[in-house]
Parts: sequence; C-alpha cells; structure tokens
Amino acid sequence: WGRAKVLSFWMVYVTTRLFNPTCTLCLRWKKAKITPESLKASLLQSASHFGQVTEVDVREAGKGCAYITFSAIEPAQEMQQSWNAKPCEALFGRYVHLTFVLDVSEECKAAMESGIANVSTEIAVSEVLPGLTVDPQFLTEQEEKELIDFFDQCSPEWNTDLSRRVKHFGDVFDYVTRQVDHTRKPPPIPEQLLPFIARARALNYFTESPDQVTVNEYMSNQGISSHIDTHSAFGEQIAVISLGGGIVIEYCDELHLRESVSVYIPGRSAYVMAGENRYRWAHGIPRRKRDVIDGKIVERTRRLSITIRSNRSRENPCRCSFPTLCDDQLGAPSQLNDIKSSHLREIATSAAVQVSPLSSDTKSNDVDVAPEVEVEHVHRLYDQIADHFSQTRYVGWPQIVSFMDSLPPGSVVIDVGCGNGRYMNPVGHKPIVTLGSDICARFVEICVNDRNFEAVVGDALHLPWRSDSADVVLCIAVLHHISSESRRLALLQELLRVVKVGGQILLEAWSFEQEESSKRKFEAQEVMVPWKLVGKFQSDSNGNTKRPPIDLQRYCHVFTEGEIPELFSKCSGALVVKEWFERSNWCVLVKRTQ
Repeated sequence: WGRAKVLSFWMVYVTTRLFNPTCTLCLRWKKAKITPESLKASLLQSASHFGQVTEVDVREAGKGCAYITFSAIEPAQEMQQSWNAKPCEALFGRYVHLTFVLDVSEECKAAMESGIANVSTEIAVSEVLPGLTVDPQFLTEQEEKELIDFFDQCSPEWNTDLSRRVKHFGDVFDYVTRQVDHTRKPPPIPEQLLPFIARARALNYFTESPDQVTVNEYMSNQGISSHIDTHSAFGEQIAVISLGGGIVIEYCDELHLRESVSVYIPGRSAYVMAGENRYRWAHGIPRRKRDVIDGKIVERTRRLSITIRSNRSRENPCRCSFPTLCDDQLGAPSQLNDIKSSHLREIATSAAVQVSPLSSDTKSNDVDVAPEVEVEHVHRLYDQIADHFSQTRYVGWPQIVSFMDSLPPGSVVIDVGCGNGRYMNPVGHKPIVTLGSDICARFVEICVNDRNFEAVVGDALHLPWRSDSADVVLCIAVLHHISSESRRLALLQELLRVVKVGGQILLEAWSFEQEESSKRKFEAQEVMVPWKLVGKFQSDSNGNTKRPPIDLQRYCHVFTEGEIPELFSKCSGALVVKEWFERSNWCVLVKRTQ
C-alpha cells in the first residue's frame, strides 16, 4: 500500500539534517492497560534495534501515545516502515501507527494525545488509497471566492435539519433512506458551477453526467460520520470541490477495519473517489476544532464542500467487486426509495442522540425471568421496530464478515440474536451451515420468509440449541440489552454450552468509551437510547403512513474495557483469546477449553 511514504525522503532529510539533527516519530495505538515505565523500557529496547535513540517520551500509556527520537533520520525511517499499521508485541498485539513529527512542542503533543492524528501533506495518496485522486490547485483564489459568495446568496436557503447547513441542487439526497428523493425538486444544478464540472470532466476526474449536487457547510468543530455513498443510488465516481479552509478526511477500509488513512484536503482543491476508494473505503470528517498537519497545529476555519454525483438507474445495478458492502448485490430492500411521507424526511441521523441514565428500581435480580425494563424496552421495542431496523441494517460489519470468511468449509455457526440475518449469508456462498435465533418473532419471520434462512424464536438465556452443537457462536449487539450481571453471566454460560470444546465465540457489545466521531456520549453505563420510529413503520389499521416520528427508548448497559473478559473469567471453560475496540464496541473472541 505504500503506507510507509508518510514524508518524502528529501523533506525529512532537509528538516532533520539542516534544521534539527534528530528525527522524532509519534506512535499511536488503541489504549492499553500498561504502565508508562514498563512501556518506556520496552519501546526503548525495541527501537534501539534500528539505531541510536536519544529519547523515549511515553505520554500516559493508557492514552495510546508515545514519542521516540532518534539521533538520525535513517533508523527512524526504518522503524516507521517496519512497524507502521502492524501489530506491536510491546503493546499486546495492538496495531500501532507511526508518523514523523516536526514540531514536538507540548501544545502539539497535547493535541495528538487527545486523538488527533498527525497528517502529512506529502502522503502518496494514489498509492495509499487506490482510486482517490486529489488536485490541490483545482481553483484559483478568485474562483474560490466567487463560488463561496454565490452559494451564500443563491436559492434555496440553507437547510438546517442537520447539525451542519446543506443545500441541494438537481435532486435531493435523503439522509434517512440514503437514496435520492425524486419526490422533491430543488433548483437545477447552477450555471455558475457548470464550467468547473466541465473542467473536471476535461481532466478525466469525472466522466459521468452529474444529476445531483450537495453543498455542505462545515464550521469549526463540525464533521460528518464515516460512510460510503450508497452503491445503489449513485454512479461510479463521486467528485468533490473544496472551498475555504483545509480539512482532514479519514478513510477506513471497510473490509479490514484496522486499516485507516488520514488525508489532508486543502482549500481550492478537487478530489474524486472512484473504484476501490468509492466502494470499499468509508470516509468521514472527525468533529474537532483543530488538526495536526505536518506536525503543526492548524485551526479549522469555515469550509464549503460541493459534492457532485450521477444517479444510478435501476436498469444498471451496481456490480462492484465488493459484494459484501454493496446493497444492490446483497438484495437490500428498496421500498424506502418509494416512500413519499414528508415525516420520513426528518433527518433522524442529524439529531444528537440523548441517553438517559436508568434508575435501579426498574431492574430485577431474577435470572430466569426477564425484568420489566427488558420486556418493555428490548423485547417489545424490537417487535415494534423490526421492519424499520431491517431496512436500515442490512450490511454486515466488515470485521464479522471477514471472520466468517476465515472459517473452514463445513463449519456450523449459530447466530444468537440474529436479527434480520445479516450475518447468516455465508461469504461467497461458502459451504458452512448458519442457524439463527432471536427473541423477536418478526426478525425470525424476516429471516425465514423473506431471506430463506434457518432461524427460530429463542431466548438467549434459554437457547433452543443442543449442547456442543456449534463450531462457532456469534453474539452481536445482544449482551448490552441484558440488565443485570447475573443474567449476563447466564447468557455467556449458554453460549459456552452450545459451542463445542475448542470452538469459538465472537461477541460484540456497545462500549461506554465512544469514538470521537460518535454522536453518543454516555454519562453512565445504564442508559436509555432513543430510536426514532418514522411514520412508514408505525402500525395503523387505516394504512396511514403520514404520521410524525415517535421516539422509543432502548435499554442498554454499555461496557468498559475489560468488563466482558472479566465476566467470561467467572465462567468455567472460557479462554478469552483477545479483546479489541472497534467502532465504539468492545469485541471479544473466546475459545471453549473444557
């Protein structure tokens, strides 16, 4: 991937040899339980294999940040090439990312310790992210100023449904359905933009005829969640013209979630996502007030992004090379495209999620009887939202899909809490047996009748499966809906009962610690999280879909680091192979040993 090309040789050579005789690397990793003293000694020993180390500065090991200074550039380059984006033994196998730092001031270090990655402007974008093209001087200063003035003054008015302001031209993109909404007709693509679209097409940046333009305004501390533009909605290329302040865009490989790359996009630039970058790599903008660019702190300023897309016709469905990420190839439901309810266009994803601490008197200590909080805010809730949930949750998480793809042919997999069955379709039709159970009857109906899967209604604490019957048990997004430790232990013991000796359990649950880009910020571990149920999916004997959205409350216990392994330690015959943090979830892989 060429990830080692973080800085060009000559840039590093000049800055380190002429202005500073040393060369400093910043190491970043997911936080680990390790003392700074022991980590410093371990890093010093490991780094010394590459050359003379003048300083190792561990900035509170639990935060996942350290600095290693070499007396020369060559050993720093060698270590960066050898360690970057790979598991590190000194950090218990956590992936570590290394970047060169030109400014090692306390202010810069503090910013990086807070989770802000150091981004190099010298990164070889086309090598690191195949399919991404960046033209840093697409516009002149005068052209940029004229476009900003135009979009500030033109119709329509800025839409404020989102946390950021938006304007649509040509067609409207619906943020709930993630499709083009043909029922609303905004102004056509403005003439003032056409010369720049023609320029992009002349440079082969954009070869399709555009149908839809979205202008987003980003102020300091505003961003957008990581996403891939819907495969079924748009064509082969997504082009963006960036006006105003520069911005850092984070790309995440949806097939290998540990792989991520941050790219700096300056003002007056254009960039195009095509091929692998369009269909495989999710992109997002972290919400923060500053970035670290080439080791220097850069304050964010106002930015406008002009996103240019062509609509995909239903006669030409997406047939990209990434079927597990493609809603067209997964056969995702398309009814949402035809919904005309104005209430569905409420931008549910834009509102900050409110989480409410749960009072202790709503829970029960009876292991065998589900307490009222679970009955009302888990069981009945999912019966009510199952169809809405299924319409919005059809693509499996890539790390789970990858895990399933690694299983040998003939494996028997039981998915506990299977939902709509998004993990029950073997990757590439691999010959493995997948069975599912869920306490929600409507989910099971969707699995059996709509998707032809093998699934039954069953309580996760009283599974309907025989003992020692599965090679692998999945339990995804279930444990956080169980309201007491005794009932959580009962669930884990059931998973261990069903899996064979030597078999594996892959379990994921929501984390108390949320990623910077997450809209959820938990203040307690026992919380209620709203689900906005839109009118289309509300029961109405008269068939009325034009009803306002209603907020329903989901019970969740969100987990802290080490909490799930500690629960498994209380179960006989469970060996926790590893725990890791992924997309605001704690994940554990467990092996049954006896």
